[in-house]
Amino acid sequence: MLLIKHVQKRRSVRILGLSEAENENPVETLIDFLDEYLNVSCESRDVDAVFRVKGTERNSGPRVLLVIFTTLLLKQSVMSANKAKLKGSKILVYEDLSKEAYQLLRLAKEKYGPRNVWSSSGKVFVKCGDTKKCISSLDDIV
Repeated sequence: MLLIKHVQKRRSVRILGLSEAENENPVETLIDFLDEYLNVSCESRDVDAVFRVKGTERNSGPRVLLVIFTTLLLKQSVMSANKAKLKGSKILVYEDLSKEAYQLLRLAKEKYGPRNVWSSSGKVFVKCGDTKKCISSLDDIV
């Protein structure tokens, strides 16, 4: 069971700030978003599950769209897509991280700044000058 959850998390992304309509079809919302904003082709058969979840943010905006793709390749194409159209929109796309990895990401962003911290394949990375390093524990941040 734990392995299944890990595999699903590897294929998952969270989309924040994407407007929510009453009686929406989350799959259609996702497909339209990927096409319009990220130029990524996606069909309903490419999605294992998609639904709205309450986010950790303390605002009353739209709920987070949690997406589990059928393949890791599609998730990677979404994560590596040119997100220039998202600039100024308040829409964020990020990996669905474990609780521990998300905490590392948040703390690293506080210390190094959001532009110098990112995640890839569930791991947190930091850019310090010309050096990039993987953050695997709280000891790596302090």
